[in-house]
Amino acid sequence: MKKLLLVGAGGFGRVMLEHASALYDCAFLDDGDVAAVDGVSVIGRTSEMASFYPEYKLLLVTIGNNALREQLYKKAGQCQ
Repeated sequence: MKKLLLVGAGGFGRVMLEHASALYDCAFLDDGDVAAVDGVSVIGRTSEMASFYPEYKLLLVTIGNNALREQLYKKAGQCQ
């Protein structure tokens, strides 16, 4: 099963997890004090995103704030 990194463990991340967990081995990155979401671990912070590539080649930014989501999306593109 391919690994998917969900960046943001809030409400948007939880919704995406519901759909993605059937197809992918998921984990979260989040800057809050959350250890897990619905049994899925938060394995690091957004500042550590690059260190999880190439183990997690698939990434979805699941943050509702448009400006922050765009910023993290661009940062993720630099990880490859």
